[in-house]
Amino acid sequence: MLVWATEFPGSAGKSPDDLIPLAKEWLIGSPYSEWTAAHFSDHPSGAVTHYEAGGQHVAIARVAADGQQWAGIRQVWVERGEREWTTEIVGHAAEDGLWISVRLDCNLLLPGLALPIPKKPYFLKPLFERLGGGFDGILQIGDVPVVLAEDEVDLAASLIRGLARNRLPVVYVSVGRGGQSGADARRLAKWVAGMAHVVVEPSRHFSFALSRQVGGINAYNGEIGIYWPGAVGKPEYFAPRQFRSKVELEREVEGALRLALIGVRPRYEGTWSSVQEALSRVRLEQLRSTGSTEVEKYIAEFDADLGRKQNRLDEAEAEIRRLEAVIRRYQASSTDVSDGVLKRGDEQEYYPGEMRDAVVRVLAVGRASVVPGSHWDNIIDSVLRANPPSSTPEEITADLKAALSKMSKFGSSERKALEAIGFSVEDAGKHAKATYFEDERYMFTIPKTPGDHRSGKNLVSDITRSIFGVN
Repeated sequence: MLVWATEFPGSAGKSPDDLIPLAKEWLIGSPYSEWTAAHFSDHPSGAVTHYEAGGQHVAIARVAADGQQWAGIRQVWVERGEREWTTEIVGHAAEDGLWISVRLDCNLLLPGLALPIPKKPYFLKPLFERLGGGFDGILQIGDVPVVLAEDEVDLAASLIRGLARNRLPVVYVSVGRGGQSGADARRLAKWVAGMAHVVVEPSRHFSFALSRQVGGINAYNGEIGIYWPGAVGKPEYFAPRQFRSKVELEREVEGALRLALIGVRPRYEGTWSSVQEALSRVRLEQLRSTGSTEVEKYIAEFDADLGRKQNRLDEAEAEIRRLEAVIRRYQASSTDVSDGVLKRGDEQEYYPGEMRDAVVRVLAVGRASVVPGSHWDNIIDSVLRANPPSSTPEEITADLKAALSKMSKFGSSERKALEAIGFSVEDAGKHAKATYFEDERYMFTIPKTPGDHRSGKNLVSDITRSIFGVN
């Protein structure tokens, strides 16, 4: 069973053959093998060379055919007589450059065993250190995060909306209150190198501007979002409050990527089967060159059979492309469909889960008008039990009180506290204007010098009533 897979462009100027010495170093340095440099020899083109050591089998292949070039490494070993592991590394070069595919299979040899959670093949670490990665659309493959600049909102929007022509997913790391994020972006980038791009937003202000361009689907307030290439599939979100630590959140993101990528159909040219097929074509051409009539008959039949299979494959590929187009049209025409009982509407959330909090709050208050014990009463009760409100409104209210309730004057510390919550603050002479998430419907005038001790408390009350609809 396939348990780990990825495929990505290799660095410009590199060839499939560059993977072979890296693979040898990976095998020799593995604590789970007995490989040494003495086990390996040269690897002629147009052939597969087989090696055995310590119960492990390794095949290394090189082939060039039809203007294309392949190099493949296939390792098979058995873990304690319980699981058979197969790692396949294939490099393929054609007109579109070098592509690298890595696939890991695990077959259970005893009944009742569970599939383990696999780790990313260590081979990828020296690959990025020594060869680097190529460009996947506008992003370079690698093990360091991409930190966006303040003027790159359009770039972030194209990545989130699936318009950047990238084949790997994008892991978007947003900035939370106080400029902090729920993940260590550098560590996460190393963990998911070769699986996804890690992109980091520069500020909360950037997040507000991005939200308007993408209809509020961007991860924000410290949340992590996974966005799939071509906008196929729903984004996945990971809120820091759901995890005990950054490491736990990052592992969850890594696991979600792994499960998604093993379901992606690989380019056929990047599989071990394609290497074997290319080798067969080379050998058949060598046989054809002998001029044997019997060989020619065999080759003719073989070519005819391959032609029929290729036609069926072409038909299947065309059907897949048609269905993908149907899916894209459906997604484009169904933006108003909600994920659950209600349609989402066109209002944006200003913190993750705000819409849910608003609906739950109104249900809790309005429940008093429903006849106790009625079916509707029971429905609402079940919804409220299944959807406990978050603590974010109380946290925002507490921050507002701390900043404004007892202030003697409005200064830099109060300004920073409001900006951390999501306000943009402008100087307006004797007053300041604070706008919640740059939405002019929620603009508040703040006197720089309050008239009395009640001014700050009244202001907090006005703001919370306007934002949350409650006193």
